[in-house]
Amino acid sequence: LVRCFCGHRDQVRCVAFGLDGHGLVTASLDGRARLWDLETGRTVRVLRGHLGPVFSCSFSPVAKAVVTTSSDSTAVLWAATGWEMIRTLTGHGGAVLSANFSPNNQAVVTSSSDSKARLWSLNT
Repeated sequence: LVRCFCGHRDQVRCVAFGLDGHGLVTASLDGRARLWDLETGRTVRVLRGHLGPVFSCSFSPVAKAVVTTSSDSTAVLWAATGWEMIRTLTGHGGAVLSANFSPNNQAVVTSSSDSKARLWSLNT
């Protein structure tokens, strides 16, 4: 074991490395996503914005954003500079289970318990 990332109050459901090799993001059923410093294991930022458990997290291909998903039927985009919420993707009729950025960073795709996947443009 190299490091333990402790701080969530419920199950950690997803984890993703930042493309810069220095950061990590986690998603938890405690309703929060956390950004971590890989070297120290300390929380850099707690991302609060979902109204329910957070199921997934993913960095954009150019590491300028993170997307998180939740049981609250939303996906949230967070800016990597300042870690502010920049956009909430709404429209699913159930929990949003996962999300990923397109390779060209122009879109996000989400999957949901409503039996649908949706493609969202990041240019609008």
